[in-house]
Amino acid sequence: MVHQVIPAQPIFHLTGRVIARPVASVAPAVMPPAAVVAEAVAQVYSLAERAQLDEAIDYAARVHRATVGEFVAAPSAVGAAGLPHIALAIEFFVPPASADQFSDEVDRALVRRSLGYFSARRTEQVRPICLTLLPAGSFHQWRVVWKKDPAIAQENRWSPHRRIYESILHQAATGWNEHNVVE
Repeated sequence: MVHQVIPAQPIFHLTGRVIARPVASVAPAVMPPAAVVAEAVAQVYSLAERAQLDEAIDYAARVHRATVGEFVAAPSAVGAAGLPHIALAIEFFVPPASADQFSDEVDRALVRRSLGYFSARRTEQVRPICLTLLPAGSFHQWRVVWKKDPAIAQENRWSPHRRIYESILHQAATGWNEHNVVE
């Protein structure tokens, strides 16, 4: 499954032509109890290590002739399908021809690298990876707005909590705004 974050304000090309418009938001789903969410998140986080995820994304990028700028991943709680999954947000320098195929390739590569993820996918305890494409500059804007060191994003690319993941998605959706800068 692939999502694309489009900023709240239209993005203009240097020629003045609009290249991306805002989309309507989706109503939030009903959330399960906190204990169920915490257990599902812990289960998904234990399925793979950061190095395995790095290797899977690198492999998929080479297969699809894409260049990944930065990414962040976090375990996702039980979703609409009733199963948890790994949520992955990527900013590309050179995007793949098909984001769906790239997402499938990352999932297959992670299955080959992580025995825990393999068994969870095989027994249908988790859904495939959910990929979100971010516009160029999202990670840079997030670091500027929140005054974060780039090493923090590198260390927390695969994190048991969703704070950084959701913060970057929020920054990508709202876009650059000088009033967003934390003093």
